[in-house]
Amino acid sequence: MDRPPLVIRSAVSSEYAVDKNFFASTIWGFVIVFAQFQKITILVFWAFTSCSQTDADSRRPLKIATGGDDQRSPTEQDGSDPNDPTKGTDQVGTNETFEYPPDRGPLSACRSQVVDGPQKALGASDIFVGGDSGFSTLLANGNYVSVRGDSMVNANGQPTRVASEFIKGNTLQVSTCKGDQFERNYYYRQGYKAFLPDYTPGQNLWAYQPFTVENTLYIPSGDVDYGTGTWGFKSTRALISVISNTDELDPMRWNVKTFPLFDVEGVWPGAAVVKSNLYVYLFSNVGAIHDVIVSRFPITALTMTPTKVSGLPQNFFKESVETLGVDGKWYKGIDTKNIKRLGLNANSGLTIRKHKASDKWLALFADTSVWPTQDVVVANSSSPFGPWSKPTSIYTIPKNSAVDKHPNTFCYAAYEKPEFNKKPDTHVFFSYACNNDGDNLYLWNNMGDYGAAQNGLYFMRYIYVPLTGSALPVK
Repeated sequence: MDRPPLVIRSAVSSEYAVDKNFFASTIWGFVIVFAQFQKITILVFWAFTSCSQTDADSRRPLKIATGGDDQRSPTEQDGSDPNDPTKGTDQVGTNETFEYPPDRGPLSACRSQVVDGPQKALGASDIFVGGDSGFSTLLANGNYVSVRGDSMVNANGQPTRVASEFIKGNTLQVSTCKGDQFERNYYYRQGYKAFLPDYTPGQNLWAYQPFTVENTLYIPSGDVDYGTGTWGFKSTRALISVISNTDELDPMRWNVKTFPLFDVEGVWPGAAVVKSNLYVYLFSNVGAIHDVIVSRFPITALTMTPTKVSGLPQNFFKESVETLGVDGKWYKGIDTKNIKRLGLNANSGLTIRKHKASDKWLALFADTSVWPTQDVVVANSSSPFGPWSKPTSIYTIPKNSAVDKHPNTFCYAAYEKPEFNKKPDTHVFFSYACNNDGDNLYLWNNMGDYGAAQNGLYFMRYIYVPLTGSALPVK
């Protein structure tokens, strides 16, 4: 049976590209790329996530920039609102303590089995044959949840991308570690639609780092409009999705509700997440300033029950969030001119976690100060808000396979996976992805040496390396 052609917004043209020759020149896949040309900075990014439709598209989002009109009220501008005790508060709360990664990752027995490649998927004859991203977290029941980007599924039971379906936006990977066996399962909606439904009609959700508070799962995301922007798409606002019934074993029965976070263009929220006993911190990429910013919620505001979630007002999260200002204090919402920049060239993914042996913070990311990215690096700091040390390379992305040597292949989206790491003080276990932005057919026809070879194209690659020399934080 003939399938309707795919319609993908071109990243370099105002026209629509039709047919399955979509990927390389149309979707760049979970990455922010910067290029300077005639003093114009070009931003490219791709992610996925979230759900629930509202009239949010009727609100005109603010454009985040380094100048322009101040959108705050007078009391917000000076941070002196006496009725809001969170205005202008200090960086770290009184008696605040932060989470360490587990001394031994609960899934470390499966680390050697964590590979990516064609895998049986949801439908009776469906085979998952590609998807990038891989932001992930561990649920209370021990299941490992990873949000994948634009994905490809072969509906004919064949481990090939030829004549496969394209799922625009996101899919969900839920995995288990039993003994030393790692089992992957993929979820999406009927008709090969994204697992996390669209928030605004005609736009898609690109998801970031999921996290849990008690038994509730949160997924930050960007709401992406494919019809506008320099590259044919842009994020029109930041969102956060809430799933309060993850104890339900079948993810297709999960109840997902999505809320606005920032009505601001160009914020890609929650590239990294840090939790303390008082707050949940979201580290976000911002295109206009080419850097990372940080926002937070009181953790008490994120302690949910299914009944509470169903009754939340639509602006609950938007009114609860604070953002770190240039003066090192927290301000309600987000302001286009009062944002502290953390100085991390981590524009395609980021992990920030506590390093127990040194009592410092460790950031891991693909270094986007050079493009295409050549190295996965780490930096350290005494505070999650910086200042950060000069990045140190821990892994140079190889150019050994045919797909990696292709001139249009690029790699991105490095995230640490502490759940699989039994030695977090001395080693890191991380994933990254590679894509191709040349011939439209190249990605469709070439999957690379996926699996144990760790050279798959548009599959996740998993790497375990030691921290040595200046990469190892010390007290």
